[in-house]
Amino acid sequence: ESVLPGRFKRRSNGFVVVGATYYDHLIIDTRGTGELRGTSIGFAAINDQVQESMPNVGVHATIYPAGPDVTQVTTLVLQKYEPISVEGRAIEAVLLIGNPYRQPLKQGNRDEDCGNSTAGATGALVGLGLDIPDAWYETGKVHDICFSDDLVCNGINARDLFKPHHLLYGFTSSVIDCGSSFLLDQMES
Repeated sequence: ESVLPGRFKRRSNGFVVVGATYYDHLIIDTRGTGELRGTSIGFAAINDQVQESMPNVGVHATIYPAGPDVTQVTTLVLQKYEPISVEGRAIEAVLLIGNPYRQPLKQGNRDEDCGNSTAGATGALVGLGLDIPDAWYETGKVHDICFSDDLVCNGINARDLFKPHHLLYGFTSSVIDCGSSFLLDQMES
């Protein structure tokens, strides 16, 4: 049995424990800045599709103040745990959407159609010391989806300031399919 962050434990039989519930896989859903507590609107359909396709998958919504003065919890976890650590090995996949800390030309960078047209995109907040460590990208466990015109993950420019693409992830079938396929592939491997 290994201890993971918070109240999660990986048992020797491979199950993840949350409180008294056992899951084969656990999706830890971290909402974006300003989203209400609970499942992120950007990940809800992805989570549903994964749960419909694979038995015994749980979803846990991260509880934290999602205000503008709080960084992405996902980034903090990945900075704390090396991929080769016990905790890091327990992480099967990391799926990011509209990532303000997106780094260009990383393995796993995808656009809204699961292609690579935004592979070179740089997030609006890159360089603030909160980037995901390169070691995580090298594992193949990271998928970072960025809409072509999303100013948050594709860099701020005057042309895109009033485009709503950052809010479309959870409502775009190609993003939902890209994200859920990636998670399912990682869970099955």
